[in-house]
Order: sequence, then structure tokens, then C-alpha cells
Amino acid sequence: MPFDGFVTKCVAEELDLLLRGGRVEKVWQPERDEIHILIRSHGTNHRLLISANASSPRIHLTRASKENPQSAPLFCMILRKHLGGGKVVGVSAAGFERVVGIAVESANELGDVAVKTLYAEIMGKYSNVILVNEENRVIDALIHVDQDLSSVREVMPARPYAPPPAQDKLVPGQMAETSADEAAEASAGEIIAKIAASREELPMKKISAALLDTIMGASPLFCRELCHRAGVGDQTPLALIGSRDLEALRAALAVILTSVLSERYSPCVVLREPQALDGAKRSFGERESEREVLDFYCLPVRSSGEGLRNYETMSDAMDAYYDGRGRAASLKQRKAGLTKLVGNNLARCRKKLALQQESMREAANRDTYKLYGELITANIHAIPSGAASASLQNYYYAATADDAPAPAANATLSDAFVEVALDAELSPQANAQKYFKKYRKAASTWKNAEAQAAESVRELNYLESVLLELEMSATRQEIDEIRQELTAQKYLSEGQQGNGQRADNRQRQGKGSRANGPRAKNSRAKASGTRPQPSPPRLFTSSDGLAIYVGKNNRQNDQLTLRTASSNDVWLHARNMPGSHVIVKKQRGDVPERTLFEAATLAAYFSKAKMSENVNIDYTQVKNVKKPPGAKPGMVIYENHRTLTVTPDERLLTSLSAGTTTVTP
Repeated sequence: MPFDGFVTKCVAEELDLLLRGGRVEKVWQPERDEIHILIRSHGTNHRLLISANASSPRIHLTRASKENPQSAPLFCMILRKHLGGGKVVGVSAAGFERVVGIAVESANELGDVAVKTLYAEIMGKYSNVILVNEENRVIDALIHVDQDLSSVREVMPARPYAPPPAQDKLVPGQMAETSADEAAEASAGEIIAKIAASREELPMKKISAALLDTIMGASPLFCRELCHRAGVGDQTPLALIGSRDLEALRAALAVILTSVLSERYSPCVVLREPQALDGAKRSFGERESEREVLDFYCLPVRSSGEGLRNYETMSDAMDAYYDGRGRAASLKQRKAGLTKLVGNNLARCRKKLALQQESMREAANRDTYKLYGELITANIHAIPSGAASASLQNYYYAATADDAPAPAANATLSDAFVEVALDAELSPQANAQKYFKKYRKAASTWKNAEAQAAESVRELNYLESVLLELEMSATRQEIDEIRQELTAQKYLSEGQQGNGQRADNRQRQGKGSRANGPRAKNSRAKASGTRPQPSPPRLFTSSDGLAIYVGKNNRQNDQLTLRTASSNDVWLHARNMPGSHVIVKKQRGDVPERTLFEAATLAAYFSKAKMSENVNIDYTQVKNVKKPPGAKPGMVIYENHRTLTVTPDERLLTSLSAGTTTVTP
């Protein structure tokens, strides 16, 4: 996210071209550290965003809008007073400093026309927005800096405005040359000469750090890119930098500076290239708009090894970058709440299952109690009253006679006689009844715990499938569908967030948000007789031209298998683990083996065994798949199946997505 001197120069030149001569129509301050200014220029409205946020300071035009607070902050009111209705006479950034000055011509308190300047200082945690009058005195600032905060530079009303302290760096293009090419060559030579002179003094200093400390406006990304273009390792110590490396750096720097000084920019956003299992790049299954944004810059970034998306203006690139980053953060936040909810329920189920299994272990000897009761009853005539124990003949002892009685389950048949503990205070008959009572209690415990444990296992399988869906979800709609599923299954209540907190749209979005909240949208949808369309399943085309559908969530799995698919279509699923339902749309004749292999690979990839090898995939006709009464979404039973063993391979998935020919299994 390098808003360095080169990006600042690019943005200032774009803003000057687009906003010069425009009128300031409105000023907002939607955030504590963010200003929006609406400027009407050349028949078009432009929304200028200036942010002094420490994590994302910036200035650029934006298409995004934010809701304003009910009462405007003081600094916003001052900007409206001094800039409202004013004319933009110029936008500039001098000396590759990260400071953009916007000069606005407007009337002062006496009605005289005066030029006031709004400075946007984009300097990380020291970022600020400062309004200065025609006498170069501060009218006000977004962030006040007094002597207690900084003894070097005060930013307070009525104080003279001073630019940020100068740095001991070389400013590209300052030479009095006649052309951009000559200025770039001279600057590049001077910069590299200074670095060469420091090799003996600082031999272990990295070349990228030396460039950063020498070039005014350079960022670490700029230095890495320069080294990459010159073919020099950015972590190479100066002691190992030879004359050939210095010449390569000088030539690469001259080319870059020529582009910058000639105002020939190539704004772009760096996108993360998805990785295949073998480390190769892939593009399967991800729309370009959903790929993770990593960086932006005013020049092509070749050193990252990632994908690039080019834009016409720097503002467009930055707007796309921050919109993508905000969207990714929003998706991560929405996903995190549901993930926590599912994780909490998984922990609850595992704890409950452990208790149920412990109860089953305690009741495992239930048939022994029954055996003791039966043996006491059968030998009651031989047991004296008040005995503490008795050695009783075990008539379940293994016998060879055809008429020998069947042994009780779990009975010990190794001895012809069994030692049975007795309560001396009870009669033999009462001791027998005591053992029968313990048997009935243990049998009941076993039966109930077994049924409850089976239900806990089913719930665990379901929750693990939801967790898998959350991991694979890539859009807000997919996450919302999972939220709806959890709400229908009573894990969430209406209007509740994934973390268990009930949403309050009025607090989160401000006045009037109820009209635009999710409940209002659902109400309008119900009133109009329509419902939001569910997201479609993933669609692939096999090497043989057959359509392969993959469900994205449990509800979609049910819809795909039980309603959309035909009875003779082929259904596939990873054996004994959470995963998507996969449907191969059958055409004429049998489904080719190659298509089955490809569909099985999809079923393995979109399952919990995504990173495993030799995954067993069951497949059968759709007519053999049934949903038990009362089963949770996505849970089915099937019969008459066969099994394929495959290993997930994203290279295969890439070709399926692109519709190209794949290897034959």
C-alpha cells in the first residue's frame, strides 16, 4: 500500500487535470479522520476523498459514498464556511513530498476573493488535513499538533503553516534540463553515484535500503521493483554491488524516472494469484473481481510475481483497491462471526458426545447384572441367608449339548461357576431383584445414550459440513445463504449476528437505516411477492462435454440432488466426510469413465479431504439417494453405490473450468 512520492505526484497531476476550474458544491466528514468534497467540474460531479487514517491515509476521487452523521463536526463546518462555493484554481505536489495542496478561490470574511489552500499530508500515522489562508496561516486542521505532541512542527489555528521537515534525499528531476529524458538521466546518475560512494562506508547495507534512503519519494515497493528490473537482488549488501550492477540500476532508474517526469503512468492493482497444489498459478473457480487485492501503484509492478489489473487513472486503481480491501474485510468479518458460532456448537457437541459415550461405557456391563440376577434366581435354594457372596453354577457355561441354553450377551463363559457379590442384609430373592433393577437402569441408560450419541454424531457431521462451506464461501451471498440455513436450523435467531449478538441497524448505520436494513429488504421482497434469488451451484464442463454441478452449501446440495437432478443422473460424494454433492448430467448412454474421474476429483476437492490423497468417492444414480425424514440439510443416505479413489488436483479443475481437454485417468 505504498502511497509514496511517485503516487502522490501522479494523483496530484490527475486531480489538477480533472478538478481545475471546478466548484466546491458540498463538504462532508463521514468519519472522524475522513473528508469528502463534492466538486462540479467540466459538467461532471467528482467526489474527492481525503483520509488521514493511520492505516490507510490517501487522497483520490471515489465513487463510494458514506452516510453522514446527524451533526457535522467542527472541522467540517469550517471547511464548508471557507471552501463552499469556491473555485478550484489548482492541485499540486512539489518535490515528491507526500503532500497535496488544493488551492481554492473563495470569499473571505470581508467579502474579498482570496485563495485558500487545503493540504492533504499523507504520512502514515502523522497524516493530517490542514486548511491554510492566503497569508499562509493555519485556519484549522483535522488533527491539532501542539508543543506537547511535537516540538519540531506545530499545527494549530493561527500558527504559520510550515511544510514537513526536509529529508536528506535527492529529488528526481530537479536539474535544469530541457527535457524529461535528460532530467531523468541526470537524476539517475546522481542517485547511483551517491550510492556508489557509500559502499565503503556502509558495506553491509542492503541495496534496497540504500535506494530508499537516497531517492526522495521512494517506497520499499519502488526499490524492490527497481532492483527487479535491474536484475539485482534487493537484499544484496552494497559490498557485493559491482559496477555492472550499478549501471543496470542507473539504466532502470532512468527509464522509470523518464516515465514519471513525462507523466506517463500505468496505474494498476496487484492481485493475488491463487496457488495450485504444486505451487503453480491458477485461475480456476475465482472471478477476477473476487481475487484478493494486495497493493496498488502508478507503475507496473513486475517484482511481485502476482497478477495485475490496469486502470485508466490512479484514482480508479486506489478506489478499486480500497473497495476490494474493504469488501474482503467485510467478508472476513461476516464469515468470522458464523465460524465462531459453528465452532462453539461443535465444541458443545463434542463435549456432549463424550459424556454420552462415557454413559455407554458405564452401562456396558448391563448384561452381567442380568446374568447375576438369573443365576441367583436359579440357585436360590443353595444360597444361605446373610451370605456376602456366593459361587453359583453358570448354566451359560460353554456346553456341547445341542439343548444348551443360549448365553446372555457379554456373559463370561470361561468358568462353570461365577462368584456373585451379595448384600448380606437382603434375602437371596431381594439380591436378585437388586441386580435386575441395576440391569434395567443400565439398559435404559445404554439405549438412551446410544440414541443421543447417534444424534450428536449426525449434528457434528452437519456442523462440520457448514464449517467447510464457510471456508469455501467467496461471496457475501454465499455467506448470507449459510446464515439463513443456520437460522432455519435454530442455531441463530432472526436478526442475530453470528457471534450471538443481536444486530441493531439503527446503531450501526445511523438514522434512517431501518429503511435500508436487511429486514426491510426482506419485507419489501415479501410484499412484492418475490424472494432473493439463491446463488447458482458451481458449473464445470467435463472433457466429454457433460455438465458437472457442485453444490455450494447444504441447502443447495438438497436442491441439486433431490429436485434439480434427474433420476438417472450420477451423484457423487466423498465417503464418510463433509463435502459438496456433485451431479453429472447424463446424456445418451453411460457416463464416460473420464467424466466420472473428473467429477470424483471435484467431489474430493470440495470436501474436507481437499488437501489429502487417495480420497474415496462414492457414486450412484440419483434415484438411489434418499433423504431420511427429519434429516438436516445436505444429509442423505444412498445405496447401490460404487467407489472411485482419486487425489484432488487443481490443474485438472482449471481445465474443467476453462472447458479444455484434460488427461485421461
